[in-house]
Amino acid sequence: METIIVKPERSWPERNWGWLVAASIASLVIFFASIFLLLLSLLQNSDATKLAIKTAKSSPVLVEQIGSPMKIGWIISGNIDVTPETGSAKLSIPVSGPSMRRLVLSRFLSLHLFFP
Repeated sequence: METIIVKPERSWPERNWGWLVAASIASLVIFFASIFLLLLSLLQNSDATKLAIKTAKSSPVLVEQIGSPMKIGWIISGNIDVTPETGSAKLSIPVSGPSMRRLVLSRFLSLHLFFP
């Protein structure tokens, strides 16, 4: 008489653990990249950043050192604090031009923002 050994079928996670791990890692990377890009977008589109870029582009000393046209870097760092009455911003904005690269450090204290 022959004995037939039947192996139990493995479950889906046991058969596809590699795909499950890869999908989990990819999901985490996409999640954190989305948060980073959202915060970067909020910082780049703030009034304080726009004012600092406008001031840097209109500065004759900076235009003379860097050259024209001036390009604003992609990653702007710093912090912006806004309260109902006043606000402050400390930003680090990379700028470059035909002559050289610089880092514009702007500090706006008591920046008055009024929202309708």
